[in-house]
Amino acid sequence: MVCTARRRLRNGLWRSGHLVVGTVFIFGVMISGCGARPASLEAILDEESGMLSDNYPDWKIDTVVAKGRQLAVVRGDQQPVRRIYIEGDGRAFFSRGQPSGDPTPLNPVALDVMLKQGDGAALYVARPCQWVRGPECSDTTLWTDKRFTLRVIEQYEELIQREANGSPVELVGYSGGAWVALQVAARLPNVTRVTTIAGNLMPDWVNREHRVTEIPVMPYPRFTRDVPVTAYIGVEDKIVGSGVIPAFQAATGLQVEVIEILATHGEGWDILQLP
Repeated sequence: MVCTARRRLRNGLWRSGHLVVGTVFIFGVMISGCGARPASLEAILDEESGMLSDNYPDWKIDTVVAKGRQLAVVRGDQQPVRRIYIEGDGRAFFSRGQPSGDPTPLNPVALDVMLKQGDGAALYVARPCQWVRGPECSDTTLWTDKRFTLRVIEQYEELIQREANGSPVELVGYSGGAWVALQVAARLPNVTRVTTIAGNLMPDWVNREHRVTEIPVMPYPRFTRDVPVTAYIGVEDKIVGSGVIPAFQAATGLQVEVIEILATHGEGWDILQLP
């Protein structure tokens, strides 16, 4: 077995406007037999800044507290924040049924996408216990059984409300972070758009569809306004594919613009340029 911490594929846009049906859901990101360790945020920023131009934003690493729990963030050098990126589930499991002791992702897709946008008016937010280890992180259910619960939504809602301070803001969520972004968008009127990348928009539906163990999932509240949603789908994604889109639309009444990318769930997104 060959194990790599961060492997990238140089793929482009493939086609847009229609769906590819059929996915296989893996309960979190499973790492089996690999000794790779996630890179530090400092190492990731150093690598990315060396690859880009001198106009690269001055990113700052920070730790914030929301609902009494810590979250790792990366801040741009401009205010107000116009776009907030939310990471995916990371290394939730080592193998089926075996939780990871550290959910920090080996390949932080949401972070990579943000760093390549070149816009300092942005904020990256990790998921609970990724890169920071508060006392609550002794409980592995925070990134397994409890990762789609109301407490998680309220944590991000508090943080995003504080960071945006009522200004219009777009949310970008990767994988399970897409579900978090949409939950917050239903609750905060200043969220003007949600963009999802390989987004697990309906975790309960995906779990049932692929016959894996169901976990508690907070249902979406009623959307009181028409939030624009753009979903980037990987045509080679075997974890969460486009079959989730009709289920999400039926549950929420929102329409989704679908753009397909020649990518898997975690690879091929490095060339994505959001408008």
